[in-house]
Amino acid sequence: MNYAQPHKFTQQLTNTTFLSAVLILIGVSGLYFSTIIRNPYTVLYPSALLLGAAFFLLLRNRQTVGNFTHNHDSGKYVLIGFLLVLSLLVVQYYQAGFWRTKVVFYLTFSLYLLVGLYIIGDGRTSVALLLVCVAGLTTRVTALHASREYIGVDIYGHTYHIQSIVADGTLNTFAASKYFYAPMYHVQAAQGQMLFGVGTKEALTLTTMLSVVIVPALVVFVLTNRLWNRQIALLASLLYIGSDEAINWGVHLIPTSLGIALFSISLLSLLLYYVKGDARMFGVFAGSIAALMLTHQISLFIGAVLVIGFSIAIVVYTFRIPANVIHITLFTGLAVLIDFMITGYGGPDGSESFFQRVLGTFIASLLMAETDSRAELSFPDDPTISSGGAAAMADIQLLGSSLLLFFAILGALYWLYSSDEKDSIFVPLCIGVSVTVLLVLTLAFPVIGMRNLIPSRWWAFTYILLVIFAAPGLVFVARQIGTILPRTETAVPVLLVTFLVPFVVFMGGAAVASADNPYLDDGFSAARLSITDTEQALGEHTTEFDPQTVRIASDARYPYTSSTLSMDYGDPQSFASEDPVLVANREYMGEKPAMYVIHFEQGAATVHGRVPIGQLNPIHQATVYDNGDDELLWVEKS
Repeated sequence: MNYAQPHKFTQQLTNTTFLSAVLILIGVSGLYFSTIIRNPYTVLYPSALLLGAAFFLLLRNRQTVGNFTHNHDSGKYVLIGFLLVLSLLVVQYYQAGFWRTKVVFYLTFSLYLLVGLYIIGDGRTSVALLLVCVAGLTTRVTALHASREYIGVDIYGHTYHIQSIVADGTLNTFAASKYFYAPMYHVQAAQGQMLFGVGTKEALTLTTMLSVVIVPALVVFVLTNRLWNRQIALLASLLYIGSDEAINWGVHLIPTSLGIALFSISLLSLLLYYVKGDARMFGVFAGSIAALMLTHQISLFIGAVLVIGFSIAIVVYTFRIPANVIHITLFTGLAVLIDFMITGYGGPDGSESFFQRVLGTFIASLLMAETDSRAELSFPDDPTISSGGAAAMADIQLLGSSLLLFFAILGALYWLYSSDEKDSIFVPLCIGVSVTVLLVLTLAFPVIGMRNLIPSRWWAFTYILLVIFAAPGLVFVARQIGTILPRTETAVPVLLVTFLVPFVVFMGGAAVASADNPYLDDGFSAARLSITDTEQALGEHTTEFDPQTVRIASDARYPYTSSTLSMDYGDPQSFASEDPVLVANREYMGEKPAMYVIHFEQGAATVHGRVPIGQLNPIHQATVYDNGDDELLWVEKS
């Protein structure tokens, strides 16, 4: 179908001056809202919207965003530098005992910058894509293997099922499991483990990690290359692979990770189907939706939101409902409905379907939606603890994501502004509306207490769309500033690398991207999710006790225990009770990102903060095991 000419009203609606004014208004409103609820999202994201629109109005002109430079001689030197830095990184990582020290982080950041230099130097496309993937995989492999177990929380339950499939050779492990209806991730990993003859962690690296790195990188490149040029497309792939949430789900390898790869395929096939009308692309899209049904319900729902965003955009673009939009929307809606109604919440023995559960929670959230229901508003005013979520974050943790949004705003506005040089505004409108819908669901609903759709897992999906805008936005800023500097031809690539430095550092160093050993460790949310040698030894010793006779507890993120330590607020002596408990007191419990449960007047809450187990009276505790760093305590009220 030909989408070359938008409706006249749409042309007026997408006027960049008007859109810039709207974005500035939203940004100002968001900053005002931050005076009511203060967290990094309510401060930095509105600031990114406001500054992105303001910078566009200041810098806009009709200079084409094309290639950056053509210094072919630099490519081989950058390649040599990349290999040298990679070698140094491996040596440092090995000498540090497979631990990501500050030096390892610096070398990792350097890899991304060298890839950026190679792209700017107009290096070969295939080599540049390979370097993007190698840099991304290096980050993820070194982070994952810095832990003696895994990185994350949910991963431990998933690996149990994978190992059961390998041991039994059947799917009996899913008979009463909530993953009964979506076993694709587990089956893929189990097949990898049996095929390659490796452990579960290595199998996940060779299957899920490769999928969640290579597939989105290629999809972003293919889409952006069709819309702009190969250099901007390569830059977009680099921005995505180096982003915090992409790194996160490349290390915390659970069904969400595989869902991101399948979502990428859905996006590519959906856009090509609408642009080219190729029936084969509909087949690819249908296959990706079917695969999402067998992988992850939340990822499937995000795919449906993408379809809704495209449908809204096309209706706004044409002021009618084309037949192909009806077909895609009905197919996707039916797939989601069938999947949600068939899937039993909690497994085949669940008393209600996933649809009933989600719908019921959604309606309850709507009825109770108000800012007063937020945990941080009813939380004790105590600087030594923090509620979870955004309230626990330091601003520095969101700077990389805010930079991405800033460049995406610039890129989107420039794209619309220069649309007379492109085929139409159809593609940017579709991507822009979809991003808007995703961001509204991800940001606005949690603000009023609606968290049933796990919005924290949406970011890596949204980033795929954002980088398609952000790459030309980054080039736009560099070109416009470069024109007012002497030696413009040299200034533009220098500016590009300069802008990449904070992006790479703030993204790769954010706690969510460095959960093995947070590089930017400011804030309660900068939790370390890796397991050290001594923590593993403590865990192995702990499992020798029978949890049926004695409860074993620790902080909330320690995988060897099934319960979380709790106390009455302000009373560490309440750790001890008449019923004995074995406390896995790892040294990390003395760090402020540790998590435990407090009971206070309004109820109970899981909080970040140093667990005050050291304040427990010695008469209530006895040391059962001590390895120098971590210990096992017998706690009982005397």
